[in-house]
Amino acid sequence: MSTLVKTAFILLLWIFSSLTLSAQSNMELLGHLDYPQKVNDVWGYAAPDSTEYALVGTQTGVSIVSLADAENPVELFFVQGTETTWRDMKTWQHYAYAVCDACTDGLLIMDLSDLPNSLPYHYWTELPDTTFEKAHNIFIDEYGYAYISGTALAGRKTIYLDLFTNPEAPQFIGYGPEEYAHDVYVRNNILYAAEIYNGQVAIYDVSDKSNTILLGSAETPSSFTHNTWLSDDGNTVYTTDEKAYASTTSYDVSDLSDIKMLDRFFSEASVGLASIPHNVHVLDNYLIISHYTDGVVIADAQYPDNLVQVAQYDTYPPERVGFNGCWGAYPFLPSGNVLASDRQSGLFVLKPNYQRAAYLHGSVSDANTNYPLPNANIFLEGLNSTSSTDAQGNFKTGIAQGGEFTLSVKKKFYDDEVLNVSLTNDEITQVNIALKLTPIRSINGIALDKSSGKPIPNAQII
Repeated sequence: MSTLVKTAFILLLWIFSSLTLSAQSNMELLGHLDYPQKVNDVWGYAAPDSTEYALVGTQTGVSIVSLADAENPVELFFVQGTETTWRDMKTWQHYAYAVCDACTDGLLIMDLSDLPNSLPYHYWTELPDTTFEKAHNIFIDEYGYAYISGTALAGRKTIYLDLFTNPEAPQFIGYGPEEYAHDVYVRNNILYAAEIYNGQVAIYDVSDKSNTILLGSAETPSSFTHNTWLSDDGNTVYTTDEKAYASTTSYDVSDLSDIKMLDRFFSEASVGLASIPHNVHVLDNYLIISHYTDGVVIADAQYPDNLVQVAQYDTYPPERVGFNGCWGAYPFLPSGNVLASDRQSGLFVLKPNYQRAAYLHGSVSDANTNYPLPNANIFLEGLNSTSSTDAQGNFKTGIAQGGEFTLSVKKKFYDDEVLNVSLTNDEITQVNIALKLTPIRSINGIALDKSSGKPIPNAQII
C-alpha cells in the first residue's frame, strides 16, 4: 500500500471515528449483534427469572435473542417467515405476536414461557369469513385486546382480537375505523390512530368493539403520520411524520374537542438536513425516538411544550438522510436498557443516562413600548437548532447539560441583544429581554434616471 493510500485510509478512519464519537451523548453501547440480512423492528421481553430478551424482526423472520449477558447478546431461536421489509412484534403475558406486511404468513404466535430451552410457535390465519395473511402493525392493550392495523381485510381496516380468553387461539371481535391506520396506540379503551394517508392522528372510543366512535383528530405538520404514543398521564400524544425534514410533535389531548399542537422536536444532529423520524415511545416523560440515520434520540418531555434533546446514540454514522439506520427503539425493559434495531447493522443494546434538561424560558418586548415582539429569533450557544418567539413574544428552549451560555436575540429593525445566561439541569431559568429599535439614519442624495442620467423630481425612496 502506498504512503498516499495509507494516509488517506487513516484519515478516513479518523473521520469515521470522530463522527461516531461526536454523535454519542448520554447513551453508551453495551452489546451488539449483527445479522446477515437487514432487520426491521424490535421489541423486548422480561422472563419471570428476570432474564431479558430481544425480539428482532428481520427480512426473513423473527430472531429471539438472549440478553442474559447484555454485553454479549446471543441468538437462541430464529422463526422463518416470508421475506419482507416489514415486521412488527408485541408481547402479552408470556406470548409474543408478530405480523408482517407484503407477506402471507398470518399472525405468528410464540410461547416464550420455556426460554431459553425451547420456543413453541405456530401461525394463526383463520378469521370467520376469510384468511388473515398480512398487516403492518400490531398493538396489545392492558386488557389483552390486540389491534392489528394496516391489514388486507375489509379495505385495510384495523381488526380487533381477543387474546386473553385463549392466547394461542385469538378470537376475532370486530373491525375498527374505515380509515387506514399505519400504526395505533390504545389505552383505557381509547385508540390513537396514525392515519398516515390522511396526515392526521385520529382518536377513537373503542369501549364497544362493535361500534368505534371518533372523538377527535389533529393534522400533523408533514401530513404523513407514521406512529403515535401517549404520555404517562394521558394528557399528551406524540406523533412522528415519516418524511424528510419532519418532526416528532406533541399535542395536548386533555380536551378532545380542542386538540392543540404544543411543540415540534428535531434531532440536533441533523438540523436543516433531510433526516427522518420513524417511531416514538414514551417512558417517564422521556421520548425515545428511532430516528433512522440519526440512530436513537432521547428528548426530555417533562414539559411537552418544550421538548429538549438530552441523549443520542447514532447507530448509522455514514449519513444524515434517507431510510437507512435505526428502525425501532424499545425502552421498556426492567434493566432500563434500550434495544435498537438498525436496518444495516443489527441489534444494539444501549444504556441511556436519563437526565432532565436545563430549561430556558423567556419573553422579548419592545424597549420603548413594552409591546411583545413575535418572531424574534433566539440563538442559544451549544444548540444547532434555533427557536423564535410566539405571538405573545414568549419562547421556550433548553439544552442537555447546564452551564454558562451566550444567548443572542435578533429581530429585523431592532438591535441585536447578546447576554450571558446560567442554566441548571431540571430547573427553569426565566429571562425577559427588551430590544431597542435600530435608529433610522438619514441619507442625502439625488435620484437619477438610469437612461438619461437626469434628476427625477419627487421620487419615492422605499
